[in-house]
This record gives sequence, C-alpha cells and structure tokens, in this order.
Amino acid sequence: MRKEVYIYSGNHGKLGGVEDYFSIIRGILEQNDVDLIVSDKLIPNKTNILIDEFTNYIENKKLEKFKEEYPNSKLIFVLTEFVERKWLVESFNHFGGVFNSSLVALLNCYIPLKRKDFDNPSVSDMLLALLYLPVFLIYAPFLIGMGGAKRIKTKLKNKRAVKNSDLSLIGKHYSLIYLCLRYWGLRSFMVHASEVVYAHSGVKESFHKSKGLHPPKELGVLHPVISEERVLEDLFIDKERFFEITGSVTAYRASWMSKIDLVIRIYGMHNLFEKCKQFSFSSLNKKTVKRGAFSLHPPQTKKWPYSSPTRIYRALAIDNNLPVLTHYFNQHPIEKLCSVYSGVDTLVELNDMFEDRQVAVRKLSERIKEYNRIAQAENQLLVMSCSEKIL
Repeated sequence: MRKEVYIYSGNHGKLGGVEDYFSIIRGILEQNDVDLIVSDKLIPNKTNILIDEFTNYIENKKLEKFKEEYPNSKLIFVLTEFVERKWLVESFNHFGGVFNSSLVALLNCYIPLKRKDFDNPSVSDMLLALLYLPVFLIYAPFLIGMGGAKRIKTKLKNKRAVKNSDLSLIGKHYSLIYLCLRYWGLRSFMVHASEVVYAHSGVKESFHKSKGLHPPKELGVLHPVISEERVLEDLFIDKERFFEITGSVTAYRASWMSKIDLVIRIYGMHNLFEKCKQFSFSSLNKKTVKRGAFSLHPPQTKKWPYSSPTRIYRALAIDNNLPVLTHYFNQHPIEKLCSVYSGVDTLVELNDMFEDRQVAVRKLSERIKEYNRIAQAENQLLVMSCSEKIL
C-alpha cells in the first residue's frame, strides 16, 4: 500500500505562486512511491507539508489550535526565501542599503508588537530599532515622497485616520514590508515544524547563518523531477520566436530585455526574433496569449546572489520553453539545463534550435539524463531521511 502525505493550501490565498512547488514536491514523492494530496485543511495524525507563508492572522490561529488539539501531527515546512543580514538587520531577501535597513529595523519591532500571533521582538531587535531611528527620521521624507509627510502630519493633528492612499511609504515598500511579515511569521511558527525542506541550497546556507531563525531537523534540498520524454516532446510547441520574462520585471531585468532587443536590431535579426516580452502570472493560462520559445532569467538585481531553480523547472516542465540565463551561479544542477546568454552567438544558437527541434533535442537529452541522475539520488535521500513515523 502506497504511503500518503498531505500538502496544505489553506495558508496561501491565491495558489499561483505555489503551484510550481506543489508540482515539484508531487514529482519527488511519487517517484519514491509516496502520494501527495493537496488539502485546504490540516489533516490530524498525518504528515502535513506547509510551504512557508505565515502572514495571515486567521490561518495562524488555525495552526495554533491544530497543534494544541493534535500535538503528534507532523508538520514539514518548505522554506523558500533567503535570510539576509545587512547592516546588522535581518529579514527575507534583504539586499538593500542602510536606509532600507533602518525601515526593516523598525518593522522588526513594530510588526511583532502589533501582532498577537507573533513572538515578541528580542532585546537585540529593540536596540537595533533605537539605533536606526535617527537614520529613518532622516530618510522618512524621501520614503514617503514630497508632501506626504505634511499630509500625514495634518491628518494626525486633526485626529483623523490616515488613509492608505496617503501612505506612499507602504506602496513604495510593500515588498519589503511583506517580506518582514513573512520573516516574522516563520520566526514565530517555526516551533511547530517537525522537520524542514529547503527549496534551494542557497536558502539552506542562508538559514545556517541566520541569527533569528533556527530550523529543526533538516531533510534536504528539493531537486525538481524533469521528464525527459515530455520536455523534449513539448519543447517549442505553439511558441513564437522571442524571449519572455514572467513575474515582476525589475529595472535590472528590464535592462537585459533592452540589451537583447538592441542586439537583435544591430544584427538585423528583427525579422526573425520579436522583441522581448513580459508576462504576469495572471496572464500565463490564457489560451489567446502567444508565448515565447525562450524564457529569460536574469537575477532581480546586478548583485543578486542566487539562482532560481523553480523558475527553470517551470520553463521546461510547464511553459515548454528553453530557459536562458544571464549568469551561471553553479548553485543547483538544474542550471546546466539552460543556455547562457553571451550575445549574438547565443541568438544564432537559439535560432538553430528553434528552426530544427532535433538540434535542441540532441543538446538537451544528455543534459536532462545527467541532471535526473543527480536529482533522483538527492531526492531519494531526502525522502528516506523522513522517519517511518512521519510517512
């Protein structure tokens, strides 16, 4: 009889951002004779997998109640974000400068003090907030924007509520604030995890350096299963000859799109390649949308230190296009399935692959075989490291 594991979806509002993880985890478990069942409820006395997202107050209260009623139920957390410490201040994906650190330092006190479901800030957190307060006060007018501080001051004097539309601070720094919420949610609820799995070796290394987050037993790192037959059969099917970028496009990513468009123009390839295009996740499933044969994967910023294995997996296994990196990090074996952009020669190579799919098949086939050999060995160790009690 096959074993069963449940993956909890209730702590994620829209599943668009985590469906790839569901697919990756299902592939790994099924390859090792374990069935994965998606559930919007935590299942008592079973193994429940939760992908890190503990920002919802109602969901957090459900989790606390569940652990009180079923203390022996196993929870495995999948950790997906990078813990970064800059200027003594720690949060998720915190790659900003001293001014961002001042905001994060204050949030690291404000958020846990405001939220009853979160742990209290440490003495160190409070000291850092005091240390950074003068820096924040200098920077606040620039964060809020011209006239923003004056509007807020006027409303406070009149004892009227400050509308969200006036708080441009929140709008401009929503991602940073959200990541602080993610950080404190995990910091507060890690105590409920029986074991953890990392989405990336870089995530694992970042947690090992963390001062505030201390994972329990580690099972290993996810290595997505790539179906050689399906990838090679579906590659480029119903695709157009252009590069696409999915998700948010930072200034650095936009610069790469412009750079490639310029090379295409300079070398007279504009009759072959269309301009690079951006696609939001909400538009990906629309049948009328023409998708690119190649997906471009620049890091978020020039100094961004990590690769994105999940995006590479999605490109090959779900979007059926060829992922193209702008930088090879050598952090995950899945990177070797990609092409690496190096100018006009890469465009010539990609054009050859698009015009003759057998060229692409020959190049990818051996790469996928070698990757799967590594991935299967790593995933088998990951599943075997789960105790019999858990599975």
